[in-house]
Amino acid sequence: MRKVIILLLLVILAIFGYAYKLHTSQINLNVSLSPHCNYSNGSEALRIFLEGARYLYKVEEAPLNIVSPHNYLKKFSGKANETEFGLYTYYSSDSCEKEKNRITNELEQRGFSIYKNNIWVKDKKGYYVNCKFMGDAYILVVARGGREDVTNFAEAVTPLYYGPSPEKVIFYTLLEKNISTMLEEDIQVKEENWTAGVGVKIGGYMAKLEGSVKPNLNVAIYVYPKGCGREVYLEIIKALAKSWKDITPVNATGKMFKKDNTRFYVEYSQVMGFDRVVILLYNSPS
Repeated sequence: MRKVIILLLLVILAIFGYAYKLHTSQINLNVSLSPHCNYSNGSEALRIFLEGARYLYKVEEAPLNIVSPHNYLKKFSGKANETEFGLYTYYSSDSCEKEKNRITNELEQRGFSIYKNNIWVKDKKGYYVNCKFMGDAYILVVARGGREDVTNFAEAVTPLYYGPSPEKVIFYTLLEKNISTMLEEDIQVKEENWTAGVGVKIGGYMAKLEGSVKPNLNVAIYVYPKGCGREVYLEIIKALAKSWKDITPVNATGKMFKKDNTRFYVEYSQVMGFDRVVILLYNSPS
């Protein structure tokens, strides 16, 4: 899958340009950590969703007998008029999406097929399965009922998914309007796991984007709860300082290091109440 990268990359590319194919086999920073964070159990996510749902439906708490997720932090189950639904919270997008995929795969095995926008149908029956960030955690919504009732439920709750999220933080930049006119086409990120190959093994994040932009440029972006990302940033800087030359430009928002023709850029920032760590690894002209 390919995604549009945050436009801060356009700044880097405009300054340094494209160059040689990136070789990472000789890089080993030996950084392995998962920062100690005050992880939420998702109580706020449940409160926000239910508060909105109760404006739309008569919501009653009740046990369910539906396809349900595993390994959730907190849950709520009930009925919205005639539609049964369950809410399950997760700390990271990876864990939430993993359970979403497991459930939809199980629905496929039962003969359900995708209808539209996270709705799965079989005859007159319907399931709605979606994973979104709300308030303080990711929330997996699983609803079951008649096809029309489930479709109406999906459309009704969609406006509830508002506000800041780790995904919005990944792509956010204040420079968007100015930088977007510099290139005629969007820069795409081909998702692939490359950081472990250079000795950077990071966990505990809420969301991430990792991949290559061009043969000479790799990017990784991690989003943490506020106060957790700085530890990751400092550990990477510490590892780089051992054998890489610091060539950070004046007034740069991050730190830049050099070894031969390879550049390693690391940036820490607080965006929308989250911590964001950006890593860029690229080759530049000699």
